[in-house]
Amino acid sequence: MAQRQAELGAGRHAVQTCRARLSDSQETMLRCSSIVAHACLEKESLQKLVAELIEQRDLRRADRGRLAQQAQTVRQEWRTQQEAFTSAS
Repeated sequence: MAQRQAELGAGRHAVQTCRARLSDSQETMLRCSSIVAHACLEKESLQKLVAELIEQRDLRRADRGRLAQQAQTVRQEWRTQQEAFTSAS
């Protein structure tokens, strides 16, 4: 009978230990889920920022191309005026 009581006590202790481990595991899973959710939000925010920065880069690239073309046109006009001035002299 004493052995049976000891086995019963050991079984109860094992169940308590398993329940504590289960509780710890569930808490860890909840904490990890929260971390993943926050990481997803941050990822989405950063993806939006990247898209905005890419749009700005593309606009600036187009502006640079337009300004380069405009500068070349102005230089060509200046050369044309210089040539006209030197041939008139």
